[in-house]
Amino acid sequence: MVFANSLVNKIDSLNINVVKNVEDSNYIIYNSGDFEYESRMINNKASEYYMYWNEKSQIYKTSVKIITSINFNEKLKLIALKKLFFQSLGNFKFNNMLECSNYFSGCFNENSTLSDFDFELLKYHYSYGICKGTSYKTFMAQHKKGKEVLKKKNSRIMFFHEE
Repeated sequence: MVFANSLVNKIDSLNINVVKNVEDSNYIIYNSGDFEYESRMINNKASEYYMYWNEKSQIYKTSVKIITSINFNEKLKLIALKKLFFQSLGNFKFNNMLECSNYFSGCFNENSTLSDFDFELLKYHYSYGICKGTSYKTFMAQHKKGKEVLKKKNSRIMFFHEE
C-alpha cells in the first residue's frame, strides 16, 4: 500500500481505497494456493493479472495472482506485485529497450524504481481526458490534429467523446 499510495498522492485522478470485505473490492491480489479469485488464471505458471473492461474502455475489475513457487520469499513477491500492479493500472506493455531499473522495462530487477519516465507516462495516462475511452488509432489522429492546430494557430482544440 505504501507503493500504491505514493502514486495516488501524485496523480490527481488515480484513486485507491482499501476495503474490509472482498465483495466490495474491484482489485484483488492473491497468492497461488489461496482461493482462486480469477478462474482464468487457475493454470498460470507465472505471476500475472487479469482485467475486465467495459464498453467505454474503462477497467472495472482486476485480479493479480502471485505464483509463490517462483516468488518464494517476501522480497520477490513484493517485486513481482509492484511490477504487476503498475502494469495493470493501464494494461501497459513492457518495453525491453528501457533501462532495467524502470517499471516499464521488460526485465525483472530487484532494484526497480519509479523513474521520471514511468511516473510521467502513468500521470499522462490518468490525467489527460483526451485518451479516456479512446482507441489508439483515434488518439493518434486527434493528437496529430491537435499538434497541427497548435502549430498553425497557436490555439487549443477540444475533443468530445460520444457515449
